[in-house]
Amino acid sequence: MIDLVIGPVTEWLVKKGAEKIQSSAEFQHSRQAIREAVFREIRFNQALIAEVLDGKAEDSAALAKCIAEEMDFSAFSKLEDSFVPIRLFFDGTCPDVRDKADGSYREWSSQLKSEAEWVERIYLRSRILRARWRSGQPQGEKSVRYVKWLMAQWLKNLQPAATS
Repeated sequence: MIDLVIGPVTEWLVKKGAEKIQSSAEFQHSRQAIREAVFREIRFNQALIAEVLDGKAEDSAALAKCIAEEMDFSAFSKLEDSFVPIRLFFDGTCPDVRDKADGSYREWSSQLKSEAEWVERIYLRSRILRARWRSGQPQGEKSVRYVKWLMAQWLKNLQPAATS
């Protein structure tokens, strides 16, 4: 379904260039649809990660392997496959990370200078997490919590815009 939204954007980008399409109503509607699809996908994956973190230690490897199979990256993957720069869709501000999070999380996220970089980091770390879970390789709790924290910060930052 997201292909139907991305396809025209790719055509507009080739014909008109990024500067011209960004002000069009059609692009803004497409941009909002893509942002909402990614929002739902990240929220879903965050809930799955929470299931692993909240599960019993003796079941964690088996649960993580099952959860890995349920994780969804389809919306973002289609966006990546389109070759449209994701910064066109994720050009908002980075989340404000003044909460009482682990200092390492704030330090690592301080390297992210744009919303597009933030979203890419979420998917990069999530895919690594999924690969490790699929292989049965243990994943440190701090690393898992970092992915969940990245997601939570971005979702919190986007919440008002995604629902309006």
